[in-house]
Amino acid sequence: MHNNAGTIRAVALGCREIVPQVLIVDDGSRDADLRALMADTGIPVIRHEVNRGKGEALLTAARAVSERGGTTMIAIDGDGQHYPRDLCAFLPVIAEDPDAIVIGERDMSGPNVPGSSRFGRKFSDFWLRLETGMPIRDTQSGFRAYPVRHILALACAGRKYDFEVEVLARAAWAGLPIRNVPIDVWYPPAAERISSFRPFMDNLWLTHRHVLLVTRRFLPLPHRKLVTHPDQKKRGTALGFWFFIMAVRFTGLRGAYGLLFIVCSWYALFDSAIVQSALAYLKRRFPTHGPLRQRWNVYRLFIAQGRCLIDRYYLIHGGDQLRFHKRNFDQITPLLQCERGFLLLTAHVGNWQSAMVSLEGWKKTVHLLMRPDPHEMRTQKLGLHQHADRVRIINPAGYLGGVLDVMNALDAGDIVSVMGDRDYENSRKVAVGFMGGVAQFPCSGFVFAHAARRPIAVLFSAKTGPYDYDVQIAGIIASHPGETKAAFIRRGAQEYAALLENYLQHHPLQCFLFQDIWKSSATKSNA
Repeated sequence: MHNNAGTIRAVALGCREIVPQVLIVDDGSRDADLRALMADTGIPVIRHEVNRGKGEALLTAARAVSERGGTTMIAIDGDGQHYPRDLCAFLPVIAEDPDAIVIGERDMSGPNVPGSSRFGRKFSDFWLRLETGMPIRDTQSGFRAYPVRHILALACAGRKYDFEVEVLARAAWAGLPIRNVPIDVWYPPAAERISSFRPFMDNLWLTHRHVLLVTRRFLPLPHRKLVTHPDQKKRGTALGFWFFIMAVRFTGLRGAYGLLFIVCSWYALFDSAIVQSALAYLKRRFPTHGPLRQRWNVYRLFIAQGRCLIDRYYLIHGGDQLRFHKRNFDQITPLLQCERGFLLLTAHVGNWQSAMVSLEGWKKTVHLLMRPDPHEMRTQKLGLHQHADRVRIINPAGYLGGVLDVMNALDAGDIVSVMGDRDYENSRKVAVGFMGGVAQFPCSGFVFAHAARRPIAVLFSAKTGPYDYDVQIAGIIASHPGETKAAFIRRGAQEYAALLENYLQHHPLQCFLFQDIWKSSATKSNA
């Protein structure tokens, strides 16, 4: 705090009613001796003899909290703008996710809120979105919770008000979650307002910092990750998708494809995690290729997947140039004529989501057994939510793992689509031979098929040209009379693996597994 002698005592004592440990950092105040002012409270005061800036004050506080054994600090301005009672909103979020930065999102609908503050908030939010690709809200709020060890590990250069925007950008790049909680805010009338913010100089510093952050954002250099959460493993940001969407709209598919050569080069060179996950498949598909040629294969695989993602957006939003060539669809005619439904086993091959348009003539609802994507932006831009009339989601994390929903859909004559090559949970697997090794495949599709006594149709899709897809019913897998569940799972999974391996012989760069399914130690088997 700086020159808030009239309000700091009430703010500090109000905070101590909620949390036991309170610390004041006096950043060179000249209006009072804060140590004397707070002497009877027992609240410690750390003083900077000269004003060093808000960023330096926050770092001083973080170091002091760390030295005292603390893990999280909640920063609140000393000018009385924030209400200490709102600390209660932060505490459950900190307990749930101690790695997160938590921003107090101000309700600015009250009286005396200056128009410059509303504009500044929107302007700052825009810059942070450009810098991180994330819709971070109220980036100018000074009421925040910080995980101290992570904040001290970030290489923030700003030491004044620019620290508060820089720390959010670098935290986002480092993988730290950024969350919001609603808070109230009080603005005194203009004549009573005291602020250390210097409109010209501090805005100049902020603009300078934003320019540097935007420049760093677009440099093809990796960021050091401090935290990796499961829902952050998805690649792609709102800004990145926006560039591709604009390219599709103004240059067509080929123009959007052209952007992939730059983007995929970055991933192939610098994203070691996704490269290694791709090599798990590529080394088995191309066992004689050396390291350089395998890295070239990785790059080609990334290009192929990027084209499929662009095609998905293009198709969902009304594009009509893509052609889907169906093969062997006559195999499922008897299944379509049955009153009960059947299972559709797909794979991470080609553009399986867009291949769903090939099913429209079946006049049946397709239920996808899959977790909703935790990355909401991806779901909105590239998902299937716009086709809820014919494509629905069954969440396996729901009641009884979605079993009742699956059985009800089959009884109603609908189709249940299950991913057969991998899933995203440590669920039951079966070991089968695949591409010269023993791989772990999920059992769920075969368990459902045996329980419902319904057959499985295996569907694969691959991009074969600029506008062409091969969509093939590769086979039908059904249980034999008297066959036990365990025997059917083993046989069915092996048949599926053989069909997939054969398909990939013809379309080797359409396999987007990105997981080492041969690494048995990472999975559970029911063998």
